[in-house]
Formats: sequence, structure tokens, C-alpha cells
Amino acid sequence: SLGLVVLSSCGKQAPPEIRWASSLEDAFQLALEKDQPIIAEFWSDGCKWCKRLEDSTFTHQSVIDLATNMVFVKAEAKEDTILKERYQIAGFPTVILLNSSGEEIDRIYGYLPAKEFVTTIQDYLQGKNTLEDLKRRFEANPKDAELAFQLAEKFEGRRMYKEASSYYNKVVDLDPRDEKGNSDDALFGLAWLK
Repeated sequence: SLGLVVLSSCGKQAPPEIRWASSLEDAFQLALEKDQPIIAEFWSDGCKWCKRLEDSTFTHQSVIDLATNMVFVKAEAKEDTILKERYQIAGFPTVILLNSSGEEIDRIYGYLPAKEFVTTIQDYLQGKNTLEDLKRRFEANPKDAELAFQLAEKFEGRRMYKEASSYYNKVVDLDPRDEKGNSDDALFGLAWLK
């Protein structure tokens, strides 16, 4: 999957580090001008996983290469409650992938190492493993406890707790003995949401 990044950046010199837009508004303007998607990182001061994302994922060359064809921006959403509410940020870090018009494609809730981060972003750009993709797949296979669990996590990361609870309950109903390994986590998710 890394080949997509390498091929798409041929002819353009990769920057030595990510050049971050100065604000979300500037990122929207740049994305429209360049017809590029946006990676918006919502972070909070004192968040150890935000710091790890900064120090390991965003400094890795494979992620820096993404910046050749994408606009990157940071938002301190704990202080900016308007942004936190607008994007329904459930926790930090949250990375939202937006199209060039500023519409959400999907999000990463929590920390991912560089390789998984790049793969996830590339999947999202292709419409794979997004909320909409998972919903379609679950409708086609409503007995898949793993898909139900992934959907629950997607909804939880959007502060859509009613929907998250519904899917966590489906996981437990579909796999009451935790044979697939998600029911115990689903029960924990339900307890946390209460």
C-alpha cells in the first residue's frame, strides 16, 4: 500500500518535515486551491499519545511523504471548544481526514504508529474501512461481530454514544462467549459509555 504514496509523489520533492497550515481556515483554503485532502490533528496539551503521535508518527518519512499531496493542520481542541463541538471530538488525539471541500471522510481516534497511520489514510482515501464502508458491509453480513465492534468504535470516536452502545450490544449478542475476542471489550465499552 505504501506504493501509492511513493507513486503519487513522483516528480515532487518530499519535504524534510510536515509543513503545517497555520489554522483550520487556512487549511481549507489551501485544500481548495490545491484540490487536496486535509489531515487535521486535534490534540490537547498534556496528552501523552498526542506527543507520541508528534514525535514518532508525524516525523516518520512515510507520513511526511503524505504531506506532498495533502494539507496538514493542527487544532488544540481542548481550548477551542467550538472546534471540539463542531467535530464531535471524543478524545485526544483525533485525526480527521477531510476532502478538499472540508467534508469528513473518516477519522482516527487515538494513536497509530506511522505504518498503520499511512495504511489507514490510504484506505480511507479509497473508501475502505470508513464508517460508510463498514455500515454497508455490516448490512450485507449482520452476523459479523468484528464489523459490529469496528462500527461501535467508529461511533464512540464521534461521540455518537447511542449508536456505539447499539453496536456494542450487537457484538455481545452475536458472540456471547467471546470466541472472536471482542465481546469483553464491547462490555467494557458499554460500561464506559454508561
